[in-house]
Amino acid sequence: MNLNKMVRTSADNFWLEGDIRISAKEQIDFLKKVYNEEYNFKEDYYKILKDLMVEEKNSEYTLSGKTGWAQRINPQIGWHVGYVETAKDTWFFACNLDIRQNSDAEYRKEIVLMYLKELNIIE
Repeated sequence: MNLNKMVRTSADNFWLEGDIRISAKEQIDFLKKVYNEEYNFKEDYYKILKDLMVEEKNSEYTLSGKTGWAQRINPQIGWHVGYVETAKDTWFFACNLDIRQNSDAEYRKEIVLMYLKELNIIE
């Protein structure tokens, strides 16, 4: 893991505007540890976090995720990371893309949903 630990800006946005860099694979590795509750956090904190991350829930699957948008860099970077729980398995994803205009931001989720459907993970 190429973790540079360069946190020079405020605590609430260093991953969007600071020098710290994390790859899509590192995002997924982190999410798996959160999902499996491998960090030394209280059980209640995991429940709160997981509840906050739910984006869509139905009888077939639960989609949980978080978006991000690094706006003060050029090109701007948009993220959508998370996981999908089905009756058969849990699938983790991380999507990032260059955002050239504000309307590009909506594609963060659209791309993920398109591929989850193409892979027959969700309908």
